Amino acid sequence: MHTQNQGLVLAPVFSDHMILQRRKPIRIWGQCNVDDKIRVKLGSKEVVAIIEQGCWTANLPPMEAMVNVELIVLSSSGEQIKVRDVAIGEVWIAGGQSNMEFRLKYDVEANEVLSEANHTHIRYFETPKVSFSGEEQR
Repeated sequence: MHTQNQGLVLAPVFSDHMILQRRKPIRIWGQCNVDDKIRVKLGSKEVVAIIEQGCWTANLPPMEAMVNVELIVLSSSGEQIKVRDVAIGEVWIAGGQSNMEFRLKYDVEANEVLSEANHTHIRYFETPKVSFSGEEQR
């Protein structure tokens, strides 16, 4: 529960160069001052967020694949957050195995693999390893 005024905040998972799943409803969320009204624009779509006790959620309709979209979050108090170079496409989640943390740069064949790689639309997000909310700021 969030009850104090802290201004407009977007959840950390939303950042420049992110990718969102195509053809599925898109949910964006964050925090705001308890008396704010929030509007969220993603490309040509715009919605008003639902706000409960200073936490907001915006539900955007499904969208087709596209690249270089801008996400804009606007508060009635005049604050604005822009997220640039957003892609909408296929999202794949990989997790659960420690060997997935092995960096390609340490592989024997890294130079060969990287020289042939030409995947300009692949996006990557690594979640921080934290035990509790706020630990990442320590």
